[in-house]
Amino acid sequence: MKKTNLIFILGCVLFSILICPSESWAGFLSNSPNVPPLDGQYVSPQEWHAYYGMGVYIKDVIHSGFTNSFPPPPPGGSDTHSFGSQVHGMVSIDDGNTYNPFYADANVTVRIDSGIDSGNVRDFDTEMLQLNASGGSLPPGVMIRESPTQASTGQTRITCLSGGRYSIDSSFNVFTEMSFDGGTTWYPSQTPPAHMYLFYRDIPTVSEWGLIIMAVLLLMAGAVVIMRRRQTVVA
Repeated sequence: MKKTNLIFILGCVLFSILICPSESWAGFLSNSPNVPPLDGQYVSPQEWHAYYGMGVYIKDVIHSGFTNSFPPPPPGGSDTHSFGSQVHGMVSIDDGNTYNPFYADANVTVRIDSGIDSGNVRDFDTEMLQLNASGGSLPPGVMIRESPTQASTGQTRITCLSGGRYSIDSSFNVFTEMSFDGGTTWYPSQTPPAHMYLFYRDIPTVSEWGLIIMAVLLLMAGAVVIMRRRQTVVA
């Protein structure tokens, strides 16, 4: 194999590996330990859906747009916080045959209880006490709420990293109900609760950016040499 072709192939391989950050549920990187992260989002698992009867399903739920973020309670402490947010997702009214996007404004109340601390890691027991979503693109009278009879519990782990950064790993099992008449009658989901995870996308480190730049330079160098050789052959 020619040396120029080998350089070009190596550059392609290195570039393809490094330029696409991997997705993971491991933790959300933040400059603050406050929760929920203002720019974070909780997402439902890919295969999850909720069924409320009468042919109504929702899936691909994203809970984000948090209006406030709060410091975690001190060791042994407990706090309850309320804030605004938005819920986005896909809804079907024909037994899951077709789906359309929806969004709604949601008021949320969450309790966070300090658990066991170990070194730079703090663990918390959490519970979503209330979520009321309505408006937005939902039809008039349609509302979604966290179940008042089933506890939507979860866990949060905050790890203090070097450089004043934090890794936040958080999830909730959210039981929901839906109303079609403005809250007079509620229909609980007939499927398991949504295991909502705080999502994050890996960001390349400084060293990884260096490798990415090297890959780009290799690609450019290989492309230039190949083009020059083709021009020489044509001439």
